Amino acid sequence: MQCVYLGSVTVPALPEDYDGDFGGLFALYLLADKLNDAITSNLVIDGILRMSEEVRRVPNGVAITQAYGSTVAGSSLRKLCRDYYVHEATTEVLENMHEDSFPFQFSQDVMLEFARLARNKTPYDGRVKVKCFDRGRCYYHRHDDEHPKCC
Repeated sequence: MQCVYLGSVTVPALPEDYDGDFGGLFALYLLADKLNDAITSNLVIDGILRMSEEVRRVPNGVAITQAYGSTVAGSSLRKLCRDYYVHEATTEVLENMHEDSFPFQFSQDVMLEFARLARNKTPYDGRVKVKCFDRGRCYYHRHDDEHPKCC
């Protein structure tokens, strides 16, 4: 209701030991996506980016499974999840990924993105330099004739 009436998404204060469960915001995104509400979807993406930047965490396996189980290939949420693991996750996080904790399609998307970056000779020293939060407001937004780019 906050999105509809106020045009914003509030991210609650999170504990220091926050584990990367983005489930609430992911569920809101999935609802907005089902209702084809691009405005709310874009507001939620902005909220996810802000929250991730604040807590310095990437979504955990439960959140990734939620996103991949309820979206289609090419979705903005899938793209954001993939980019979190390519651009934000530390080598330690990547090394601790267990194949049964993540959907196969997600693991494949991450590997394909790393392969694309390698083909383009993108420098990598444990983390790709461009962070998700720094890509610009519209990079992960949904746009169509009714909702043009906001930047």
